[in-house]
Amino acid sequence: VRHAAGSLATTVVGHEGLDGWPELLPRLLQLVEHAPPGPPLAPAAEGAYSALHKLCEDHTARLQLAVLP
Repeated sequence: VRHAAGSLATTVVGHEGLDGWPELLPRLLQLVEHAPPGPPLAPAAEGAYSALHKLCEDHTARLQLAVLP
């Protein structure tokens, strides 16, 4: 399920950009920031890291434009 969520996130960003899901990055970062110290990582934090990795890998240029206008 976590893998599918990461794939869904990268698909939405690929089609709509970050404007298509403005809550995505803040929520993923929140899940990572509030994860209990591990290992092992909490499932939500692991899923968030995986989704962030996939987003960075698939949409580097789009993310750079969002951060550096």
